[in-house]
Amino acid sequence: MIREKKNTDGTISYVVETSAASREFACLDQAEGFVGIPASRQFQTQWLHVVQLGYETAACKRELIDAEWSEFDMEQATWTIPACSNGRARVVPLSPAAMQTLEIMKTMAFPSSPRVFHLVTSNSCVRVVYFRLAVEALKIACKDFFELREIAASRMMVRMLLAGHSIRDVGWVLGRHKF
Repeated sequence: MIREKKNTDGTISYVVETSAASREFACLDQAEGFVGIPASRQFQTQWLHVVQLGYETAACKRELIDAEWSEFDMEQATWTIPACSNGRARVVPLSPAAMQTLEIMKTMAFPSSPRVFHLVTSNSCVRVVYFRLAVEALKIACKDFFELREIAASRMMVRMLLAGHSIRDVGWVLGRHKF
């Protein structure tokens, strides 16, 4: 369970209840972000979209965090992920939900940053809090990015097989080239 708590000094804390007896506190400053929206809200919104895009594409956490606008072909509804962990680029088809997520992110794009999720970092404390907030909001039952990717890969495999693709095609999209 995660709840938001306003502190007397103006910061916001997210309380992650790991058990009845133990609580983790992640104190996140409510600094002003661009266009006057509190940065913590922007972080939370971007993390929500990171998780949504991960759920739709089965991309790895690092691929999502480092995603750049130049990698997306909105006309072809594809994402060319450069050199994955196996050293090869791969092309991932984008579902309508993934396309919608990217359209939303375009409205939040920061002009000087090529990254889609320009506020998102891999800071572990922040990542845990915002990941949990996002999966709670999206009603996805998973505990971490690895499990999210497993769920997403299963969903993508079913979609692709139903669309007439081979299991080898699915492997290429998921970055598994040895079948």
